[in-house]
Amino acid sequence: MTKAAWIAVVIAGCGGGQGAPSGQASGAVSGGGASGAASGSAGDREPGFFAAAGAPAPGACAADIDCVVAGTLDDSGCCWSYRELGAVAQSRAYASWAKGWKAACVDAQCPSPPVPQERAACLEAVRCVAGRCRNSCE
Repeated sequence: MTKAAWIAVVIAGCGGGQGAPSGQASGAVSGGGASGAASGSAGDREPGFFAAAGAPAPGACAADIDCVVAGTLDDSGCCWSYRELGAVAQSRAYASWAKGWKAACVDAQCPSPPVPQERAACLEAVRCVAGRCRNSCE
């Protein structure tokens, strides 16, 4: 695929360059939203995590290796939320999915990040506890 064709695909997927990937405005939810288009059942959605159809479970894990520390998307799904200073325990699969989803938001107008601060060491240490990714602060 040529570079021009790839750009056209990305723009078309973002609703003509108007921010969010296609389908996001009508089917995406953040946290415990009520839309039926979100991944999984209402009980599967996790507060504080942007979700859309096809998104992996944000905190699901089977082993410590399945968990990472990463930023989370805000309610728009196109900007980082910077909650917990960008150090949120989550599944490796969800972090990868969120990064790809955000990359499709070519025209999103996101706020500037906050002034960098030192994060507590316990935010960086993640593990899988009872099938959920958790940091050591919890």
